[in-house]
Amino acid sequence: MVDLLDFGGKYLYLRTLYDSNINHEYLGQVAYYTSTISLGILTLFLTLILLSPFGRNTPIIPTGCRKYGCKSKQSLLLTKPSSSQASSNNEPTVQSLWLYPIKSCAGIELDEAEIIDTGIKYDRQFSFAQLHSPFPLSVGDSKESKSAHQWRFITQREFPLLSQVRTELWLPDPSARNYSPDAPYVKTGGAIAVYFPYEEDGLISTFRSFISCLRGSRGMEKSFLIPYAPTSDQQTNYTIEPFKIWKDTPLALNMGTHLPPELKYFLGVRNPFTVFRVHTTAAKRQLFRNAPRKEELGWQPIVGFADAYPVNLLGMASLHALSQMQPLVSKELSFHRFRANIAVTNSEPFEEETWKMVRIGSEMYHVCCRCVRCGIPNIDPNTGVKDRQEPYRTLVAKRNIDLGAPMFGCLAVQLVPVRPEGVVRVGDQIEVLGRGEHVYEPM
Repeated sequence: MVDLLDFGGKYLYLRTLYDSNINHEYLGQVAYYTSTISLGILTLFLTLILLSPFGRNTPIIPTGCRKYGCKSKQSLLLTKPSSSQASSNNEPTVQSLWLYPIKSCAGIELDEAEIIDTGIKYDRQFSFAQLHSPFPLSVGDSKESKSAHQWRFITQREFPLLSQVRTELWLPDPSARNYSPDAPYVKTGGAIAVYFPYEEDGLISTFRSFISCLRGSRGMEKSFLIPYAPTSDQQTNYTIEPFKIWKDTPLALNMGTHLPPELKYFLGVRNPFTVFRVHTTAAKRQLFRNAPRKEELGWQPIVGFADAYPVNLLGMASLHALSQMQPLVSKELSFHRFRANIAVTNSEPFEEETWKMVRIGSEMYHVCCRCVRCGIPNIDPNTGVKDRQEPYRTLVAKRNIDLGAPMFGCLAVQLVPVRPEGVVRVGDQIEVLGRGEHVYEPM
């Protein structure tokens, strides 16, 4: 008699070879039903797994807060403004708005943005940093320099995987579930939720990532919260330290106690690692160079942790034109490679570079200069992989047009608001109030 409990196959195979009395038709039926049952069990198992929370990233929701950002499920970069939004005379129009709470990390799309003295509210108020030691040293260096250590900002230039760190901004909202004025993150004016790819060692973690891929969702992520604006009492839990960003060294709030050690490992940072926040009461980084002066504005422009200027604007036609300039590359360049705040439609390629003064909605902006490009656009924002040549090579070859930056390519323009107030909205018409030539002033 055939032993139906043996599903290994070898026993049945040997019986087939050496037992002339075996019923081959019956054996075929056994094999068929065994395969069908096994496939059914496997299908049921995978279905239950896919429907279960296993392999899903659990979002973190600060109590009493609501997520800030664009209400549309589809990015407005993929669609043009509706007829109710777009201007009737085909003038340049705001297509999409973006802010980047943590410098060099993934951004957040908005329907509208409040303008403050440092640019778009909540933009680049945080920056990761590593501790820099002054080595190697020369014999003539002073004792002070030999013992000096300094926190310095980091970006995708050194750590391309910062592009894979995504952020969410959660702000207090009385209509949010379980809202209370005494909730921890309500007191801090909200929180930044930070997510980054991370897979722990072990078979279960690997299987969890496999299930996540079957769902077509992101891989497994680790997450944590950073309080957005700690109160003066809460700030006693942090240190205020000098923070080097380009040529400036402002005092900033060291909030590294909130960082999980896995983030440093993921990014590949070897030195001591932390995150800084713009200090609300310390002196801000004043902006000069191509920016208008205090005598003209009534206040000297300032920035948070942006590289240079408060607001960056990019015409989508310019981005498309640059994509067409790339040799042997047919892929359209992503807006996210260039990390602008304002995406503009209904403009001619590179037209924004002729603007000197514009009105966006009801507020006016100085168009200070072109944006001189580094190698960050070479990093694919979807993977964090840096291309060795494009689009930087094309930028230098085709967009080397500014006498103030003869070795670099340019794309987009830098803006300073005439007044540190107002709101810019998707669909706002851009009225050009003045045109002229730009010459970039380097740092």
